[in-house]
Amino acid sequence: YIQSKDIDRSFEIAFRTPTVDDTGVNHILEHITISGSRKYPLKNVLFTIANQTYSTFINAFTSATATVYPVSSMSEDQLLKLSEVYLDCVYNPSVYSDKNIFLREAWRYEMTDADAPLLINGTVYNEMKGALGNISTAARDNVSDALFPNSIQSNIYGGDPEKIKDLTYEQLIQTHQNYYHRSNSMMILYGNLDYTRFLKMIDEEVLSGYEKKDVQIDYGKIEPLQQKTEAVYPFAVNANANTVNAAQIDYAFALTDVTEEEALGLGILATILNQDSSPLKIAFTEKQIGGQLVVSFNDSNVQPIFTFTAMNADAAKKNDFMTLVDSCLEDLVKTGYDRELANATISSTLLSYSNLTEMSNLGINISLSAAIVWANTGNIDYFSNLIKNLNNVSEKIDDNYLEELTAKYIQNNNHAALVATVPEPGLTEKLADEQSTTLANLKASMSAEELESTVNHTKSYSEWNSKETDQAIVDELQVVKVADLPVEVKKYSINETQLSDGVRMLSSAADVAETGFTTLMLDTSAVPVEKLHFLNLYASLLGRLDTQQYPKDQLGTLSIRYLNGLSTSLSTISQVDSDEFVPVLTASWMGLSG
Repeated sequence: YIQSKDIDRSFEIAFRTPTVDDTGVNHILEHITISGSRKYPLKNVLFTIANQTYSTFINAFTSATATVYPVSSMSEDQLLKLSEVYLDCVYNPSVYSDKNIFLREAWRYEMTDADAPLLINGTVYNEMKGALGNISTAARDNVSDALFPNSIQSNIYGGDPEKIKDLTYEQLIQTHQNYYHRSNSMMILYGNLDYTRFLKMIDEEVLSGYEKKDVQIDYGKIEPLQQKTEAVYPFAVNANANTVNAAQIDYAFALTDVTEEEALGLGILATILNQDSSPLKIAFTEKQIGGQLVVSFNDSNVQPIFTFTAMNADAAKKNDFMTLVDSCLEDLVKTGYDRELANATISSTLLSYSNLTEMSNLGINISLSAAIVWANTGNIDYFSNLIKNLNNVSEKIDDNYLEELTAKYIQNNNHAALVATVPEPGLTEKLADEQSTTLANLKASMSAEELESTVNHTKSYSEWNSKETDQAIVDELQVVKVADLPVEVKKYSINETQLSDGVRMLSSAADVAETGFTTLMLDTSAVPVEKLHFLNLYASLLGRLDTQQYPKDQLGTLSIRYLNGLSTSLSTISQVDSDEFVPVLTASWMGLSG
């Protein structure tokens, strides 16, 4: 239970779910469990709750290692009911008694009549065809495939459409029985609520009558590779697609046994390398290898991945890209990172955590992060140790901490892969033709009885899917009616003062720890209409050019530290009880107080 004064209360249940193959079974189970349950046999519980109850958030998520079900509400009574509904969904899904849910969410054959073509359909099947049609998503999976040979870490957790249609109903049921056990779950409550009411409900509805079970999870962790690998993967595009400088090059490193403190340091390292002023970015631009360089650190896997990505790149320059990265990092380890930039990045990171309570759906976001850490490491104290770990990193910056991390996990790490994902013109049409031929051949091989059975199943499914929602069940979910909605409005005291130079200053105190948000408005009434486009250009260039006092690189570092999230734009201030307005140039930023 995460105690808080927040009235946007939340509940989450998470399960450890390894990606054992490419069928997307965990992703499909995620869809299926929120479709209906033994006590609430609706066609789609999630959509019903989202649209017809007093909820502020409801969804479900699948990662490589976990499946998570969060829900929130401003009403404690409503959240209690929705938590009970979600628990019944994950433990007693309707799919055990209604196979149509599997056919809808996973895959099915469709044929409207004996003369119609045989088709494949399904929610997750179609979703993943779309997802893997994005080169960055495909490249991410290609990187995992190259880094983790013969390991389930190389599998596509969302599902490969070509493998999704290999999944059987029986395999899905068995997967649910293997991993959706009370002893393989973590529940998180958050917000201003009476947790004893939830514990009583959970005990009575879920836990009582069940013995603890030892659930062993193998996520396919492998020993670090001793030699770097290279791979090229085709990416399907249309025959007329422009494939010039359209590839993605990823130079990725798998990291083993990374501590929480080191993970924070690696995240800061990625942020520093992503700055326009970083030597790596400058060198990348000069070499013209690709359109954009992105450095990322992903710790949602059992073995985290640190990746250098060249987007919109020339695949023929992949080795040049690797050499560029290796050379720049070697120089940085020798000469050291920019200390001002490193400290500014830490300050920015601390600011983001200090302002955490201002996030929307705070309980949901905290719970999601906590669930992934728990699934990967078994640790449930990540957020309790967060600020301590961040301070530890800050104290070590001047002792070559970032340089040591770079040397340990990148420069001297051979568990790495250079991967090029390359568009292949015409492959989209080729794959579509192959599937059409396969389905046509399958239909041609069917007997008259099989054809009739397929048509009847298509009709039967369509009739099932068109049934109306049982309003009585919906009414049971609605604990809070519109007339009962609470009205909780924050009121702020606004102070106004006149500075010595005539500037009007408005201020207000807010419960945001040591952070402050500032907006500066400059009257632009004197700018003639025909020159407004120059003013707009001026606003867009602020902070990106040298000034009298600072070169743009140093200005960028100072902005990260003192003007976090700086935004400049043109706006207007409307006058009360009038059609008049005052045009202004606005600059807004967030920073730490003191």
